[in-house]
Amino acid sequence: MESSWIMKITKSTLAAALMLAGMISVTPFAVAQDKPDATKPDAARPDAPRRERRAQAGDRLEQMSKELNLSEEQKGKLKTILEQQAAKTRALRDDTSLTPEKRREKARAIREEFAGKVKEVLTKEQNEKWQKQREQRPDRPQRPPRTEQPK
Repeated sequence: MESSWIMKITKSTLAAALMLAGMISVTPFAVAQDKPDATKPDAARPDAPRRERRAQAGDRLEQMSKELNLSEEQKGKLKTILEQQAAKTRALRDDTSLTPEKRREKARAIREEFAGKVKEVLTKEQNEKWQKQREQRPDRPQRPPRTEQPK
């Protein structure tokens, strides 16, 4: 009779140990779900797309600097131009009073203004190289036109 009592204690101890081990092994997965994805910058923040665009603008200046061998003076001027373009683009994006057609027209005008200002900063050789790079850049995929839904 005494051996059955020890057997019951051993079985319940074993069951408790297995449950504890199971809980411990699952805990890291539960904690990992609470953390934002480390591969996506600022993934848990609602303003993440804007932060990514800011990073892209900085990357854009760095990329232009490497590809075109910009001087420090040119970098400073282009940084100002890029910041102005970003501000105008942001204001355009936030303007909800424009029709899609007007928004596209204004965006095109901003890009043309940007290209003109950049051309003034670059040397002839740098400008030729920059223009070739722009031509080789793949176009953005065209979105189908939106149909206005009655409110």
